[in-house]
Amino acid sequence: LEEHAEEDGQAAGGPGGEVVALPPPRPREAPDAARVLDRLPVGIVLLRAETPIFANRAVLDLLGFPDVGELASRGGAARLFSGRLEPRSGSSPLTVRSRTGGNVPVEVKLTTVEWGDGPASLLVVRPLGEGELGAGTGRALELEIARRDARLREAAAGLRSAEAALLVVDREGRILSLGGTAGPLFGYEENEIAGESLVALLAPIEHMRMADLLAGLRALPEAPFRHDVTGRARDGRLLPLTMTAEALGEEPGPSYAIALRDATEARLMESELRSVRRMAEAASARNGEFLARVSHELRTPLNAIIGFTEIMLAERFGPVGTERYRDYLRDIHASGTHLVRLVEDLLDLARISSGRGVLSFDALDLNGLVTEAVRLAGPEAERDRVILRTRLSAGLPGLLGDGRTLRQACRNLLASALRFSGAGGQVIVSTELTEAGDVAFRVRDTGRGMSPDEVEAALEPFRQVSVAAPQPATMTGLSLAVAKALVEANLGRFSVTSGRRQGTLVEVLFPPARFVTA
Repeated sequence: LEEHAEEDGQAAGGPGGEVVALPPPRPREAPDAARVLDRLPVGIVLLRAETPIFANRAVLDLLGFPDVGELASRGGAARLFSGRLEPRSGSSPLTVRSRTGGNVPVEVKLTTVEWGDGPASLLVVRPLGEGELGAGTGRALELEIARRDARLREAAAGLRSAEAALLVVDREGRILSLGGTAGPLFGYEENEIAGESLVALLAPIEHMRMADLLAGLRALPEAPFRHDVTGRARDGRLLPLTMTAEALGEEPGPSYAIALRDATEARLMESELRSVRRMAEAASARNGEFLARVSHELRTPLNAIIGFTEIMLAERFGPVGTERYRDYLRDIHASGTHLVRLVEDLLDLARISSGRGVLSFDALDLNGLVTEAVRLAGPEAERDRVILRTRLSAGLPGLLGDGRTLRQACRNLLASALRFSGAGGQVIVSTELTEAGDVAFRVRDTGRGMSPDEVEAALEPFRQVSVAAPQPATMTGLSLAVAKALVEANLGRFSVTSGRRQGTLVEVLFPPARFVTA
């Protein structure tokens, strides 16, 4: 071999060992060459596409591998050697990984030869004794080891500070070290569990899933890794855990830092929250049912009162007698009508709160709905001496919505605006297609307006909003609160803009997604 190297003059430096150039053998000569190389006292490794295809007995014994197949199964040259394998004018000391995971300092030289039916890279590997390790090589190895130890300490410190059980595992899930709160949590000492599979700390139901999770972590080491798992302590107790993992690197082999945090309190809190939510939903359903029953009971006598006052005002069975009595009857009729509206609001609120409200979506004409609400509010506006004006844009697209609830929302907004305005005030109702492409319905009044706190109160059911004349006692806040709930049930947006002595603007917007397309 040395004669061939001298003849060809192809010796090249590589990471460690005397590299020589072999003459290109013919394909049929490869078996004979293999037997010759196997007897050499110096280690020989042949690579093709970074994968070992031949290793003689000297290098296999040095690294503790039974054959080249197992050597190749540990990865390519980049995994075996801690450095770059390039042809060089001289040789350099490197380390090669043994079967047990240790690092063996060697000197390697690299060249290219013809082997079998194609070219291959030939490495001559010579082990280095302690006396042969140069100062630079020793220092480089020390720095590399220090760097890896620092990374491990940093990861461990970060996980320990989070009060987590810390494990370092290899690519197969074998436990390399145990730290943090792992000992108290699982009841094991490190020397008892090191070398065991990670599944020894998990409940049997997790074993199959953990194999899939580790495979995913190997495939995507940079991807976020967080899962809820069930652990198993030494005494058999099952532990609800949250698992997070982080890849530590590829040297001296792929390893992962795994943090396991006790999730008992978190899961108990989640269970309690679910229980509280179920109780709240049940209470809301009972309240809604109660409101519905009371509302139905109230509406029956109120309809009778309103009906009798209408008959008396019409004087169907003779004159009332005096104009004062007629005024009293008008007040009774107005109060009864207002109570009926409140009952209807209570019913709508009960349906919305209990989630039992059934909406039937159809194509609707918004201008038609608004015109109908304005017509119904006309007598009330005339009685309270409030000017009611409309400004409706033509050519609005049809809306997909529930006609009953949107009509109720329009009536509530108009009733609220009339009560806020007072005698001599104005209520302006308008529709338009905005620049943003939404269909807008607006109700503006010229009343004294509301402060931000009063707006917030007006949008909450059963909150009192105190305003000046004409009717402070009627401002229960139900009209705006129910109108908002009904609009949002139809997937519209509801907003109130107001200020003291500036009036109030209520705006309802429907996005293009609610338009009816031909």
